[in-house]
Amino acid sequence: MWDSSAAKYNASRDGARWSLLRGRRRDLKQHCTLPRTSRAIQLAVVVVAIASIIAGCGDSSRSVPKSRTAPALKELLLGLEVLPPGWYVSQGPEPSTGIFGGSMENLNVRFVLARAKSTIVMHDLGRYRNSGVAETAYTFDIGKWVYGKAGLLGPWTAPAELSYTSSVADRFRLACATEKLEENSSRLQCIALAQYEEYVSILWILTPQLSPDYISATECETLLREVDRRMTRAIGKSTPETNQP
Repeated sequence: MWDSSAAKYNASRDGARWSLLRGRRRDLKQHCTLPRTSRAIQLAVVVVAIASIIAGCGDSSRSVPKSRTAPALKELLLGLEVLPPGWYVSQGPEPSTGIFGGSMENLNVRFVLARAKSTIVMHDLGRYRNSGVAETAYTFDIGKWVYGKAGLLGPWTAPAELSYTSSVADRFRLACATEKLEENSSRLQCIALAQYEEYVSILWILTPQLSPDYISATECETLLREVDRRMTRAIGKSTPETNQP
């Protein structure tokens, strides 16, 4: 005789066992796939770390050498002692304004000739994180701004009487142009822009003319050589000129 209640009981019990078994299989599957996920995450972390190391190595070739300690920026600025008598400091040393964007530090100093106050010498100096950043600033930011000023009466040209070229700078440009002043007057503006590894230097010479009455071409060249000398020692290079006392 068929016992329907017993059959129902057995079916129910078998169903419960099957549900329990499926649950255990699902838990076991999740347990087995967990290490794979962890290994994938670990592998991704390793890949990112290796990529970071490679990127760092590529940038380090343009970074400041660890064996070289950057000198105080103030020591690299031109000082009053390199100018002939009759000059005085009218401003600085103090941070430059609106020139060295993105630099780690920057300074400016300004000198004026007492007997002709329209004759001015300025030195701006900025230090960047590495030579690559300094190169970008020299080429695109500062260079275009310095030589892109309005109010000039002619193009920027290399003056025949001042043909100095730096032998130690990574990049160098010296050019002069005549700027228009008030009251129908004008003034010669000569700018020497140079990059020395992580440094960018700007030497401004503003004068009615290059002559002993104001500032001569020889005196300008002395300033340019002094900038080279200071910057060469700062970046650890050695030339016959910088070896001189």
